[in-house]
Amino acid sequence: MPVDLLKEEKLKALPVMPYNNEVIHPPVKTTKTGLMIFDTNFYSVPDYLVGKSLSVHSRPEMIRIYDADREVASHPRVFQRYKQIINPLHRSYSKLSQRAKLQRIYEVIKNLHTEMSDFLLRNQTCGEDPYKTAHVIFKLIRSHSRGMLISIASECLKRRSPRLKTFLSYLHKEPMEHETVQPQNEELLNITYKPRRLEEYDDETAES
Repeated sequence: MPVDLLKEEKLKALPVMPYNNEVIHPPVKTTKTGLMIFDTNFYSVPDYLVGKSLSVHSRPEMIRIYDADREVASHPRVFQRYKQIINPLHRSYSKLSQRAKLQRIYEVIKNLHTEMSDFLLRNQTCGEDPYKTAHVIFKLIRSHSRGMLISIASECLKRRSPRLKTFLSYLHKEPMEHETVQPQNEELLNITYKPRRLEEYDDETAES
């Protein structure tokens, strides 16, 4: 019977092999403007790698760019044609356009903390420009600690007011006035004290 024959075969399970859908492409030189051409699209690499031969490791969802065995850039993969995908952090600050500079600063502030990232995301839903908001916060780093700025962003989220005006209001609040301390027995406030001359203390010390 076939069932009996199956028992005699003593089949072994195939070894578990992790599925790897990454394709490694031969190294090619970047363009003079620091771009890697892949599937007709242009992906940026850091400026210092201009003219160097780099290899693209492609997956369906993204591409990674390697200098030998070191990853130097990664981008979401684009399936349109002749598109430029630029990471502003790859460009020297002096070469960036004004919008690109704001974009670069936005990335820096967004990556300070998840609370800051959420604040900037919700700032946009309020109709404000998160890039300009990030630029204002970036300038505040010179005079305020990062921890303080992150705490303010968190507080704005709790109050559901992720606006720049709300953020700045926390920096300009006056310190809380100290409450006046009152004794439980208010009669103690009526105690009078007759001051003594310093000479009297000297005399008592000499006698003892």
